[in-house]
Amino acid sequence: MRMLAAALLSLLAPLAFAQTVSDPGWTLNGAGTPYATQAACILGADLLPLPAPGATSKAACADTTTITRTTPLPPASAAGAYLRGPTSSAALTDTVGTAWTLNGGIVYDQLVTATAAAKAGFTGGVGLLLWDGSKIHQQNQACLWWDWTGSTWASEAAPPTAPPCAGVSPSGTIITGAGQSIVDATLTTWTIQAGVVYSQPSAGAAAPAGFSANVIALAYVGGKIYQENAACQWYGWTAGAASPWAAVSAPAVTGPTCPATPPPPAASLGIKVHGATFTDLTGNVLQLQGENVTAIEISYANSMWDAYYATTVATWKSILTAWHMNIIRLPLNEWAWRTNAPSAKGVAYQTIVATAVANINAAGAYVILDLHWAAPNAYTGNLSGNNAAGYADGQPGYIDADNGVNFWTSVATAYKNNPAVLFELFNEPYGDNSGGASSYQYLKNGSGTTQVPFLDQAEGKGTGQSTGKNYAVVGHQQLVTAIRATGATNVILYSCPVWDSEPSQSLAVEPTDPLNQLGATVHYANGSNADYTNILNAGIPIIMTEFYTLASRGGYPWAQAAHIGYVMWGANNWNSNADLSSLITASPWSFNSASVAWQ
Repeated sequence: MRMLAAALLSLLAPLAFAQTVSDPGWTLNGAGTPYATQAACILGADLLPLPAPGATSKAACADTTTITRTTPLPPASAAGAYLRGPTSSAALTDTVGTAWTLNGGIVYDQLVTATAAAKAGFTGGVGLLLWDGSKIHQQNQACLWWDWTGSTWASEAAPPTAPPCAGVSPSGTIITGAGQSIVDATLTTWTIQAGVVYSQPSAGAAAPAGFSANVIALAYVGGKIYQENAACQWYGWTAGAASPWAAVSAPAVTGPTCPATPPPPAASLGIKVHGATFTDLTGNVLQLQGENVTAIEISYANSMWDAYYATTVATWKSILTAWHMNIIRLPLNEWAWRTNAPSAKGVAYQTIVATAVANINAAGAYVILDLHWAAPNAYTGNLSGNNAAGYADGQPGYIDADNGVNFWTSVATAYKNNPAVLFELFNEPYGDNSGGASSYQYLKNGSGTTQVPFLDQAEGKGTGQSTGKNYAVVGHQQLVTAIRATGATNVILYSCPVWDSEPSQSLAVEPTDPLNQLGATVHYANGSNADYTNILNAGIPIIMTEFYTLASRGGYPWAQAAHIGYVMWGANNWNSNADLSSLITASPWSFNSASVAWQ
């Protein structure tokens, strides 16, 4: 009713005029009785601004008691005017003459027809009252906004003309370390402590805000908190969500944050192929020695992924120093990468990988990204009791055409500017367990439209098991072509047949690389010394990306003389510790297993 009167009144204000309303037995100044009326009782074109709907028992306007107003409405407050609370001696006036006040954090309004102010709906803890020229808005002490609809308050975003909430950080604030803080619109204080985000409510103690690690910056933009980690990945905070930190694009901030594309970790940290050797970017021959850190490939054990994300540069340095290593192999899961599956603590898979790579590089070591577990879309994880298309719960015989090219295109795009990362196309191809010419052909060039049986070494146990599914496969060549199409110049490693243990056939499955940046892998020192010599003589360096012992080949001196790299299998975080610091003192499984340990 009030809204109707306001609309009609806008035709007449601000002139002085007589306004006549009839309501039997009621008077404007009647002994404390609130004035009330009904639309049916309005007489003539001169209208009194109507009060809020009130007593309606006098439905019939039986007599013609007349109330006359001959003074103009009070002028409206300027647009943008506001009162600071919880109590203010001033008032705001809207366009229908209603006076709005704040007393004890409660909003009151007084209609021009009323003799006293009344509570405007339900309010409490109001710290600011705003008139924007058309509406009344209130903000509580938690800096949350509501606007008056005519009968109640409705939650809203901050109005464009709103002044800043007292004590709240301006939008665009960014902090990068200890001693700095952000206060958001709920008056929660946000800080970074040792790379972890902490939040402290206005009445409470500081505590970690969800799960975070390696955080280098916090930003407050548009009422939302964002964090950026050492891998230049941004996350936005949503209070109450099951996974409150969710991956987002970089917010609009200026400050000391990562660039959009992470640069190489250091000008001198990178690997190239030169003849039959791996060299650094200045041409020095490298002797690569390191270990696999396994668990990040296990799709059904995402509780172990978080340790990779939480391991700091300092911890990686200690691990590398303890075991004299300069390279780490990270086995990846195709399904987890392409779906960007969350860890147990809600961190996206690709972010975990990016953080681990960045920190390992920062610790001074190279990284091999190895496609370890994969599956075609027709397989739904039934061997491990799961149910998702392409659920990779073990090692396949070949790489599937459904997702293999897309996987390597995505990975190469992410790391093409980082020459300290090597791409290992596929862990241990075993085909259909029969070997032979067709198996070699599929491994090198794929099967085209031909469907082959999909075998799966589910949960990494035993040999490949029948799944009852068929699939088309891609070979080394398609994967190399896809990687180079992204502009990536990284070293690419390819495997030999029969679980990467038949080096005599390595050259038969060698793909063509236009950049001649290929390395060959062999597992567990299988084959003969002559097999390794043949590969090296073809101008292809070798790295054993899994092994237990080199005794059958001549130990570490044999490998070092030929600059053959070796990466132990392995080490893990089976106990799901918070980080990987246990690897500092827990020896890798194959360390000292040969007659001579490396130095």
